[in-house]
Amino acid sequence: MKGDYTNKKKRMRHTYEIHAILSSIYCINETTVKDEDIKRLIEYALYRVYKESSTQMKEYCKDKEKSDVMPDLRMLLASETTYVNIKKIKFKK
Repeated sequence: MKGDYTNKKKRMRHTYEIHAILSSIYCINETTVKDEDIKRLIEYALYRVYKESSTQMKEYCKDKEKSDVMPDLRMLLASETTYVNIKKIKFKK
């Protein structure tokens, strides 16, 4: 079936960036939207890939606003990824 990607394995690139990206998404979600599906998916990924829980991140984000955590998350992303700003990223077609 054309367009069926469910059984196709993807080659992983830049895996060293995954932890910082997942951590950032988790923290942003904990401070603002608090979407339970996003929370469960990221907790699952962190446990499956790194065998770690989200307890420390949960404590870090407790009673904070998004604006409180963003400076630290930007620093984390800058130090562990090549992420600068999603608006600047051009995806190949």
